[in-house]
Amino acid sequence: MTDPTLSFRVADGRATVVGADERFRTRYGDPGERRLSAVLAEILQRPAPATLAREIAAGDDDDRYAVTDDGDDPDLLVRPTHDGPTSGRVQFVDLPSPPARADEGTGETTTEETVDGLDGEAVASVLGHDLRNPLDVAKANLRVARETGETERLAAVADAHDRIATIVDGVLTLAGANGIDARPVDLVAVARRAWDAVATGDARLRVAPSSLSARGDPAALERLFENLFRNAIEHAGPAPTVRMVETTDGFAVEDDGPGVPPAARDRVFESGYSGDDGTGLGLAIVARIVAVHDWSVRVTDGTDAGARFEVACPSLAAPTDT
Repeated sequence: MTDPTLSFRVADGRATVVGADERFRTRYGDPGERRLSAVLAEILQRPAPATLAREIAAGDDDDRYAVTDDGDDPDLLVRPTHDGPTSGRVQFVDLPSPPARADEGTGETTTEETVDGLDGEAVASVLGHDLRNPLDVAKANLRVARETGETERLAAVADAHDRIATIVDGVLTLAGANGIDARPVDLVAVARRAWDAVATGDARLRVAPSSLSARGDPAALERLFENLFRNAIEHAGPAPTVRMVETTDGFAVEDDGPGVPPAARDRVFESGYSGDDGTGLGLAIVARIVAVHDWSVRVTDGTDAGARFEVACPSLAAPTDT
């Protein structure tokens, strides 16, 4: 092994560290003989150290992509291995750093570097972090349902599976959105269809233009609006007002929520970036669809201080059926 490694033993359902190799001691210090959860807490921020230690003690050998600082991207792979029911090792594998962005601070996504499909780093982030959470939820609730007969736990399993399906759909969209079937499209009609396809709850949609058209792919643009609407509903509060408005060179979707902090505006379109519990793919999909249309998108302040996503459409067209 070439990566820092801990050894542990399991007793009474708890894992205790019993040793560490030189690579671990050089990087993290001597762990002593302490509970594994306490040692993990000095290294990891996510996943929760206590939960991870408990799962390792129960025999779970699944790898975890972990975050060690205040960032959002995984930078460490935690790899447990059991030698038997009462002993094992945990290896800590460094992940490569994500490539630097060429357009930091602009808030606009127009280049191939920022809107191209998922690269290897982003795939690792999605599979290791975004999919890991719902998989863990489904696995834990299924285990409880089997052991206790509490069938209401199966609802949580179904919800987790729905979330996994959403993430997979997003990955496939990013990987495959390389071309479009361009035609004149009524953007207002597409936006209204997209709103009807999203779980909007108590949110309200206001559409200012009665008609606005551009050349584009109807299916792709419906997906674009769906993701802009979902983003607003997830981040703007329990009952936001979402507006579609016409701009001088296209359209904007804005809400009356807290908005996007200026410091985050250069990252919101990145694959895998999420401000809270989202998948981190919705706005990356928006940027991808915009890019294949040769359009541009940027985020700024909305009319009511919320978030405003402005899409510039150079090829506006006459209205037509979609």
